[in-house]
Amino acid sequence: MHQMATIIFFFSHCSHQNSSLKLAQMLRHTGHEVLYVGSEYGLSGDYLKGNIENQGFFYITINFYTQKYQKEDTKHSEAEMIQNYLFNLSDKNIFSQIIGTHEPDLFILDIHLPALGIALYKYNIPIIFGSAFFYTDKSDLIPPLTSSIIPKAQKNKTEYIRKNWDKYLAEKVINPMLENALNYLGKMHNFPLNNFMYKAKSIAPFGLRFPEIIFWPKELDFPIPSRELKNKFYLGGLVDIKRRRQQDFQFPQTEKPIVYCMLGTRSKHANDKKNQFLRALIHRCTKIEQYFFVFSLGRYLNPSDFPDLPNHILLASYIPQIEVLQKATIMINHAGGDSIKECIRFAVPMICFPFSDDQFGNGARMAYHQLAIVKPFQQEELKNLDQMLEELLQNEVYGQNLQKFQQLFIENEQSDYAVKVIESFLEK
Repeated sequence: MHQMATIIFFFSHCSHQNSSLKLAQMLRHTGHEVLYVGSEYGLSGDYLKGNIENQGFFYITINFYTQKYQKEDTKHSEAEMIQNYLFNLSDKNIFSQIIGTHEPDLFILDIHLPALGIALYKYNIPIIFGSAFFYTDKSDLIPPLTSSIIPKAQKNKTEYIRKNWDKYLAEKVINPMLENALNYLGKMHNFPLNNFMYKAKSIAPFGLRFPEIIFWPKELDFPIPSRELKNKFYLGGLVDIKRRRQQDFQFPQTEKPIVYCMLGTRSKHANDKKNQFLRALIHRCTKIEQYFFVFSLGRYLNPSDFPDLPNHILLASYIPQIEVLQKATIMINHAGGDSIKECIRFAVPMICFPFSDDQFGNGARMAYHQLAIVKPFQQEELKNLDQMLEELLQNEVYGQNLQKFQQLFIENEQSDYAVKVIESFLEK
């Protein structure tokens, strides 16, 4: 066994933390110590500390998004929280106590938090990025992850994808204030920013030239040549199927096929576009009586908002997704990374309605591999919902492809490949 090491994870959202938890368990089982560091709550309001501690890992709180010397914990806009985060990183000693106490051997940083790499570089401890996303670097063969384009074998494919990247990067110009802040952080921490930084990256605000682990199987991405994967390591479909429940849930007793519906937890308010779509979906499902529909409503809607529903519909604010997917026949989702991976792990076919960001690229890959029916996030698409459900059940291709990738996920979980990848950075 490799000599025991202490590894610190930094992840910014619960969904990204969930992607890391299976790896953390594998590392701990191998004898390594794993702990998490981050803000108590994420930018989206996720209870990061509680999520990790509930899974049995130690969490050290640094409230990145609150000004260090602020007397009261007041509410801030997302822009103000990011400013506070960059301000706090200008403190030369922000991590000194943690590093002195725990003596870590490796840092794994969420690719959403590249500025952390600037502040941690001076400690001469290996740094790698952990990505809950598919490939995000600019490529002539793979569109930006925010795109629903599926690469095809036409002659002008490379030119078409390149134009798509040019359009995306033109709209994703780094704010001059952010660039100034990064230059300032580089000087404060003696970090050679010009040697490390690159901007041609989707989803993440920018990239730094550290190695990157990707919490997906390479086989599930679009085809990409190995020459583009230098310092990129796909770890496989690592799903924590023993994740502890946060609350109790009463499972439905029914003979009908269960259709589980969850469109993500990051709504802005009860009447935003996502919740309007969810309301329309619930209404449409009242007319499809041959299935039993289980809905996860999220934080802004309540079951009491929907009186007099028929008996084949169950609404809940919280659903333990792992347990429900083991009983479900189909899932309707937003093409979020965790939902996709967990559906594949239990061979549950999907109807995906991508809503934002990486969900478009995730959906494109599910359509490419014929694991899901993928439709635009538009209420008129719900008119044909019954036909979509029937197609998933009757077309054997979906089930066959899901079983193939399910087996790949299980092999990933049973392999020591992911641990060996991490241990390879401990030897450098």
